[in-house]
Amino acid sequence: MSVTNTFAHGFLVEVQAGKVACVGIVLEAEVDGIGAIINGSLECRQAAGRANKVGQGAHGGILKVKHGSIASHPVRPLILVKCLVRARIVDRYSTSRAMSEMTDPPARPMLKAPLEGFAKPAFRVGLTVALFLALFPPAIYFLIEYGRVTEQVATEARAQANLASRVVARNPAGWTVAADSLFEALVDVRHPAHQSQVESVDGALILTTGSPQPWPSVAATADFLSRGTAVGVVTVNASIRREIGEALLISLGSGLLGLLIFFPFYRLHLASLRKAGSALALSEERFRVLAMISSDWVWEQDADFRFTDMSSGLMRAGLINTSTLGKTRWELPILFAENDWVAHKADLNAHRPFSDLEYPIKTEEGTIHWFSISGAPTFDAAGNFTGYRGTGRDITRAKAAEAELREHRDHLQELVDARTADLVHAKETAERASRAKSEFLSNMSHELRTPLHGILSGARLGGDKVGKADEVRLREYFRIIHDSGSRLLILLNDLLDLSKLEAGRMVMHRQAMDLEALVHRIALELHAVFEMRNLQLLIQADADMQINGDPERIGQVVRNLLSNASKYSPQGGTITISLDKASLGVDAVSAVRLRVEDEGPGIPEGELESIFEKFVQSSQTTTGAGGTGLGLAICHEIVLQHCGMIYAENRAAGGACLTALLPAQNLDSYEINH
Repeated sequence: MSVTNTFAHGFLVEVQAGKVACVGIVLEAEVDGIGAIINGSLECRQAAGRANKVGQGAHGGILKVKHGSIASHPVRPLILVKCLVRARIVDRYSTSRAMSEMTDPPARPMLKAPLEGFAKPAFRVGLTVALFLALFPPAIYFLIEYGRVTEQVATEARAQANLASRVVARNPAGWTVAADSLFEALVDVRHPAHQSQVESVDGALILTTGSPQPWPSVAATADFLSRGTAVGVVTVNASIRREIGEALLISLGSGLLGLLIFFPFYRLHLASLRKAGSALALSEERFRVLAMISSDWVWEQDADFRFTDMSSGLMRAGLINTSTLGKTRWELPILFAENDWVAHKADLNAHRPFSDLEYPIKTEEGTIHWFSISGAPTFDAAGNFTGYRGTGRDITRAKAAEAELREHRDHLQELVDARTADLVHAKETAERASRAKSEFLSNMSHELRTPLHGILSGARLGGDKVGKADEVRLREYFRIIHDSGSRLLILLNDLLDLSKLEAGRMVMHRQAMDLEALVHRIALELHAVFEMRNLQLLIQADADMQINGDPERIGQVVRNLLSNASKYSPQGGTITISLDKASLGVDAVSAVRLRVEDEGPGIPEGELESIFEKFVQSSQTTTGAGGTGLGLAICHEIVLQHCGMIYAENRAAGGACLTALLPAQNLDSYEINH
């Protein structure tokens, strides 16, 4: 190490076998072109020297060097010192090597130079944070205070200008000589620490209040007017020395905080360098242990492709690693034919890396294991091929899973086909529902127009015949209007009932009721309809037909079933209602069976279930029976909410039979599988 341009400035400096004593305060040196300031502490890589400040020496001392080839010199303001030691100094700015000419014993290991930390990210982070804390808070504080003072003096100047304008307005001709009046006017809005000056428009000084403001300061001006014309200007000055001082105090505090943050970063960086060597050894040991306990294993081959090393993971795979050493891979009990090795041997002979070579091998216990290996060629420093190094792993379970997956592939395809069929069925159902909705809307439009047309026609005819037709004819018109309105009301009620039932908003008032009595009462209500169509109604009922339900809604079911039967029954036909005991569901719950049979054309087999769906009408509607198709949908919803079931079937003798099963007791929590 060479030391030049050493400034001693009359202090005594001694260098003895790498141990430096500096009798002084500051020793400034250039070390191989690296600027360094050593203040009472010197760290030498090879000599491990340390300088200790021992006090101030006398001017004119001497420099002594022992165990070296340095002559003594009187101390001068500038002395040249050359101390050659074996050292390598690594710093942020340069790297140098000097060969020693000393005959000292071998030096101790080099220590890290303090300035080496400047090159590390941790140090840069700490330095950045320290600079930020030292500069940013005081700068922000000063800018805020500067803006506050600037705004304050500007406001003060405007206020004083307004008051000066009033003084001028009272004395337009003599205000320039009325300094006392101006002072009295401005004193209430003048800051006692600021200076205010009033000048005329031609620059003549009229009034000065307050003491001169020390530098630095900020100023603000404002014109004052007389009859809309500027006649003078008010200038307010305020010093910002106090704000600068406070900002400096904040800078000092934040700078100290930055140093407190900076030094732990620096110490952490130096500590990390000291730990690097031990961490490397620990890492090597850790990976060695991981290789030993890993389910995979590591192998090595020589230039003749014979195994030279195997990790202990091979034993866990079912092979004894000592039995494989000295053998090539194709000499092991691998279940490969000779031609199976052709591609692998070509890779080995070409010294190419390979990966995921899979093969079955028979262990000493007679079991078959599947292995997957990967490897890469190795070369020495001269580039000569030395063998292969790689890893292996047991893939027996993966192969078994693959075989099982292959075995169940056909079954999976069957599941896919079944799922596809379900999707096709769902698609067809959705399309059928869409078509049914369209047909329903078409029929509904017809059903709505028909009664409305009757109402309008009856009203128009009645209006035209007022005063012309007799009372009998007018009554006929009113009857047409009444019947059409009643039909329209029934249709609207059906729509509202269906929407409430589907939304679950219809309240059922359940009570014990006699279903036979209810059937007789509704049959009496519909007697006129049956007579008009020349239909006979036959009621057959067993004794004790008691159920628990809402009489109004159950009556609606009976009424809709009878109305539906009357639409499809031929003239002179018979409609039969039968009531008997039955059981409901898998638990055989006691129930009453209500059957309504007609002698009509029956229900197409493909519609026996769909006629209870929403927006669906029987294809037999085209025969002239009419209707909206809402009746059976309402029946279905009401029966379901009574925990019952309803279904349709065709009679062997012809005609349709609609059956509703209603539980005899309240089954709010009972579910019927239908």
